[in-house]
Amino acid sequence: MFKKVTYRKKNQALVVVTILFAISIYEAALKKTIVAYNDYKNLELQIQAAHDEPKRMEQLQIKNAKMDMLLGNEGKYSDIQQSILGIVTAYCNQNNLVLEEFPTPTIENNKGITIQTNIITIEGGFNKLLNLIYLFEQKYKIGKVVSVAYKLTKENSASIPKLNVIIYLQNINKQSHET
Repeated sequence: MFKKVTYRKKNQALVVVTILFAISIYEAALKKTIVAYNDYKNLELQIQAAHDEPKRMEQLQIKNAKMDMLLGNEGKYSDIQQSILGIVTAYCNQNNLVLEEFPTPTIENNKGITIQTNIITIEGGFNKLLNLIYLFEQKYKIGKVVSVAYKLTKENSASIPKLNVIIYLQNINKQSHET
C-alpha cells in the first residue's frame, strides 16, 4: 500500500503525524504541567510576600512616626503654641531680636484633618532671622515651616530700615472619631 507513495508524500505525512502527535502530547501532559508550574510560582511569590509583611509593616510604622514628627503631631495645640512661644522668646532674648506679633493660631478642619497655623512676626538682622528659621526646620521640628516672608520697612520718625520676617508654622492632625 505504501510502495506506490513517493518519498515526498511519505515525508509530508510524517510531518503531519509528528505535528498531531506533538499536539496530543502537549494536551495530555505538558499543558497540565505548565499550568501547575505557573500556579506553583504564583504561590511561592505569595508566600514570600507574606513573609515580608511584618518587615513592611514595621517600615510603614516607622515612616508614619517620622511623618508625625515632621508634621508636629506629638502634642496638643496649646502645648505646641506654648513651645513655639518659649523657643522664639528664648532665641529673641539671646540674639537681640524683637518678637512683634504672635497671634492665636488659626485652626481649620477639613475632611477629618485639622490644620493649625501659627504666624510669628519677628524683627531683627537677616542672619539671625534666617538661623531661627533653620532651627525651626532642622532642630526643633515643632511644626512644618510652610512659608516665610521678609519685609523691609522704614518708619517715618527714623530713616533706619527694619527687617521683619513672618514665619508660618503648620501642624496637621487626623481627627479621631472615638468616643
